[in-house]
Amino acid sequence: FRTRSREISVGKMQRGHRLFATRARALALSRSMLSSSRMGQQSHWGLGRFETRQLASTSRPIPPKDESQAAIERSEQLHAELKQMIEAQKAKAVEERARPFGSNFVHFVKSSKPQMINIFFSFVCVLLAYQIHAMRAGIKKLMA
Repeated sequence: FRTRSREISVGKMQRGHRLFATRARALALSRSMLSSSRMGQQSHWGLGRFETRQLASTSRPIPPKDESQAAIERSEQLHAELKQMIEAQKAKAVEERARPFGSNFVHFVKSSKPQMINIFFSFVCVLLAYQIHAMRAGIKKLMA
């Protein structure tokens, strides 16, 4: 029994170690990609030890000033549009909360008036058909 429990705990430890190693690899990779002091190096775990490899290109090409300025202006424009959309959504939510109870139902009835009329008259037709059927059944009973 003791050896079995020891095997289970060792198995759990190994799984935990693998999970830790995976997280450590991801963390090391993100750190190496973000750090400017190690530009051009890629870090990873290989065969149980930490390794650093030199990448082919040690520097990224710098875009021309015109393109980077245009990209900055475009991103500022997108941010401004996004802020306007968020503000409009907030204003709409405030407006909907300020409406009196049941105003949405009144708007629904006004906008779907023709469909409501069709549904009402269909119901009336079904009632008339039922009355005709009931009258015919009553007449057959009286005749029999």
